[in-house]
Amino acid sequence: MTPDDRPQAASAKAEVALNRLLQTMPPAIAASFTPTQREALQQALVAHAWRRHPLDIRLTLPLLVTRLYVVLLAGEERRSRRRP
Repeated sequence: MTPDDRPQAASAKAEVALNRLLQTMPPAIAASFTPTQREALQQALVAHAWRRHPLDIRLTLPLLVTRLYVVLLAGEERRSRRRP
C-alpha cells in the first residue's frame, strides 16, 4: 500500500465501521441520521484510524475466582509534547 492509498483505505474501513455501528442501533434511529451527519460520523472514525499499534498484546489471566485481562500497547507517540 502506498502512502496515497492510505486515506482511501482508512475511509473505506470507516465506512464499514459506520455501517456496523448503525446496524447496532434501532432501525428508526439509524435511519434518522442525515447524509451530513453520517459523513461527519464517518470522518470522526477516519480521524481515529491511527489508533492501531505496532505492538498489541492482550492476555487473559485465569485466577481462582475470576479472570483478569492485561493489555500491552506500544507505538509512536502522536500526542502533543505540551500534553501532561
